[in-house]
Amino acid sequence: EIEGMSINDTLLQFYNKEKISKTEAIMGYKDNKYTAVAIVDDKYKTYSQVDIEYLTKDKNKLIKSLNGIIYYSDMNKCYEKMDDITKEISNVVSVIPKTNTYKHDADPSGSVRGTMYQLESGQILIQCYDYSSDNYGEDLLSVSIWSEDYIKYLESNPY
Repeated sequence: EIEGMSINDTLLQFYNKEKISKTEAIMGYKDNKYTAVAIVDDKYKTYSQVDIEYLTKDKNKLIKSLNGIIYYSDMNKCYEKMDDITKEISNVVSVIPKTNTYKHDADPSGSVRGTMYQLESGQILIQCYDYSSDNYGEDLLSVSIWSEDYIKYLESNPY
């Protein structure tokens, strides 16, 4: 759960159609199978922004991907928060996580440190993005919950 929302909840339970359409985001997919929204809401307790994806043709707008985002100017604070969240999830999930650091595709001088939990019904990812400059983006923590269908879509090379 991220800010009270879970995979397969209807986004319409949290936001009206007008708010949803005003917050649509470009994800760079070749097709329009999924629609993404990037919502900033004062009622959020933990995250600065939540990115949500749902199947474009789904009238109920069932959530298939949730990404909570916190921006950081100090990467050590990002790594600390990442460790805290990883400990919380490990107390609830019996899966052993995999942790890795790798180069970011769009920013070869930057890096991403991530922890992934592979579940039967999807994945949970906790990642700190350390960009080499503001040209690529702000440093951030992303906590993602992805449905199995969304993972298969990403594995199909949709970009």
